[in-house]
Amino acid sequence: YTGETINGLPFGHGSSETYDTHEMNKKIHKKVGKEWINNYQKNFAVKKVGYNLDSQFIGEWKLGLWNGKGKLTEYYGPEYFINKNGGPKISGIFEGNFVNGKKVGEFKEFMDLGGKGVWKKTFYKK
Repeated sequence: YTGETINGLPFGHGSSETYDTHEMNKKIHKKVGKEWINNYQKNFAVKKVGYNLDSQFIGEWKLGLWNGKGKLTEYYGPEYFINKNGGPKISGIFEGNFVNGKKVGEFKEFMDLGGKGVWKKTFYKK
């Protein structure tokens, strides 16, 4: 997490990334080589062998939870899809209002459907 905090908890505007850190990733990363890893991880907040980006959240936080306007981006694992530039490919984007870490109300959503992205609006109940 990077951003504003109160008493050590995310509070205010900030961003976070979650990573898949399965032990198998380390073995795979060692086989594919440093150049591939550097290219894949060039925009990551944490650059370590064995780390694959799962998701990123940018937005408002309250007491360590997503709370307010935010954007959640989810990524495919590199074993499935990567972008032409070598970075992780987006599988979904969710933009809207979060309450206590959950989607609430109307969201603008993007879903990758085999290379063709589709935007739609979805309503989430409390």
